[in-house]
Amino acid sequence: MRLLTICPSRDRPELCKRMLDSFNATKSKDTEIIVYVADDDPQLDKYKEILNDINHIIGWRRSLVQVLNFISTDRYPGVFYYQEINDDHIYLTKGWDRILINTIEAEGKGWGIACANDLMTNEPWEVARHPSAAIISGNIVRTLGYFVLPELEHLYTDTYLRDIGEGIKALFRLEGVVIEHCHWLSNKAVKEAYVAVYDQEKFRVAYRVYHKWIKYQRKLDIEKLLKARDGL
Repeated sequence: MRLLTICPSRDRPELCKRMLDSFNATKSKDTEIIVYVADDDPQLDKYKEILNDINHIIGWRRSLVQVLNFISTDRYPGVFYYQEINDDHIYLTKGWDRILINTIEAEGKGWGIACANDLMTNEPWEVARHPSAAIISGNIVRTLGYFVLPELEHLYTDTYLRDIGEGIKALFRLEGVVIEHCHWLSNKAVKEAYVAVYDQEKFRVAYRVYHKWIKYQRKLDIEKLLKARDGL
């Protein structure tokens, strides 16, 4: 396995199936996926039907960041590349994984973060600042000890990945590779879980965590990654 895609999903088995169908239709042979579903999910039985032949974990309810870190460091710690995907994405470019990984290897010496065009904006700079469905090299995860800063929950995760990629000068966005993020098309804004994620207090907490990292830790993390990459 060259790439492990990690998908936390909750209360949206139909969207998860749509994502999985597009994933299986476009991925390369060395890419695999694992879906994480909480054991208290209201549609757990439906998930069990959909995930019958799909690698998955049913466990206690974790945040997005907890799922990413748990799977990438505890369950599958030695993978070359990891990807975080939401169930409201659709893979549209055949061989997207090979293209993104080859870019990291060719332009980042195997260290970096690469993302596709998610079709959410016509301003490339904005998408590059917030990488969607990003692939991260496993050496970054192992050097820092986690996929995403553990103090985060959901918000600012893409911003954090952007800063890591830019810090080591290895953030790559490929316009021609499309993984559509159907963020608003799913009407999830009316869902209780969605509203909870974007609660204003959660914004304030995430803002403080992120800016504390910027002020006190980002420089140290970047230095650690550069030393590991360059063998210093």
